Amino acid sequence: MFFTRCLFKIAEQDLGRHLNLPFIDKLRVYVRGGRGGNGLKKYGGIGGSGGNVVVRGRRHLTLKNVYEKNLVKRYIAPDGEHSVKSRLNALPGQDLVIHVPLGVQILRDNGELIDEINDIDDQCIVAHGGAGGSYKTYFEGQSGETTMVNLDMKLLADVG
Repeated sequence: MFFTRCLFKIAEQDLGRHLNLPFIDKLRVYVRGGRGGNGLKKYGGIGGSGGNVVVRGRRHLTLKNVYEKNLVKRYIAPDGEHSVKSRLNALPGQDLVIHVPLGVQILRDNGELIDEINDIDDQCIVAHGGAGGSYKTYFEGQSGETTMVNLDMKLLADVG
C-alpha cells in the first residue's frame, strides 16, 4: 500500500511538470467516442448511440489552458443509454466538447490532417460515437472510435 502511494505521488508530480512552460504549441491527446447502448431484443428496442468528441474554436484561449484543464489528456465521450421496456428508443450519449484556441490544426498520429479551427465556433468531430444496438447488430452496442490526436498551433513563423 505504501509503494502504491509513492507511485501515485510520482505520477502526480509528472503530470504537472509542463505547467511551468511559458508557451505550448503542440499537444497530443487521447480521444474516444462513447459506446452505443444495447438494444432490447425481446421488444425490438434500439439502444442510444454513443457521444462524439468534438473540437470547437474559442477566443482568449491557449493550448496551455487546454492542457491545464485536463492534465491526463484523455477525452472520453459518454456512452449511449441501454434500451429498457419503458423507453424502447434509448437516448444517445451527449457530445464531449474540447475548446481549443483559434489557429489550431488537428492531425492524426500518421500526419493526416483532420481539420483546421480558424474561426469562432468552428467545430470538427475527431472521434465518432458507436452505433446503438439494433436488429442489424443483434442488439449489441458498438464501440466508439478511438484515436490519438495532435493539436498543433499555427504560428506566424510557420506561415511564411
